[in-house]
Amino acid sequence: MPSPQLQQVRPLAPSAPSQPITAEVVIHAILAYPHVYESADGFAIRIGLRNRHQLNRAIRHVGLPSYRMLAAFTRVLALRDQADARHRSLCAETIDAGFDPAWAYRTVKRVTGRRWSDIRTCSHDELVVMALRQACQDERRGRTADRRKRKR
Repeated sequence: MPSPQLQQVRPLAPSAPSQPITAEVVIHAILAYPHVYESADGFAIRIGLRNRHQLNRAIRHVGLPSYRMLAAFTRVLALRDQADARHRSLCAETIDAGFDPAWAYRTVKRVTGRRWSDIRTCSHDELVVMALRQACQDERRGRTADRRKRKR
């Protein structure tokens, strides 16, 4: 049975099946539920696509980073906002959410190229620039975060 968070997620499909998925639809759908941890297949179906492969083609077509990177970035923003609002550490926030703190610290480093202590004082705009810069560096090196993971 899906989690209560996933049950609240409603499809964000385009109005007509032949209408292409836009960058705006993808970004809106990811930002709408930053704490919903779902697979690429689940996300693809939620926005009206058949599977993760069609999602990856649509994302690549509009020039966005991978779904994995976009989802990780929204989680970093959400965790940072929560930690700031509650005046707590990233470790405490992730433990309360039921996740491994090491996962969160690695995700911050992978997405922004910086440590958690460095991004605590950054604005959202600065974080977006950091994430985009990191994605561009990965692209210039001819690899994505997904390819690096497979080579290990």
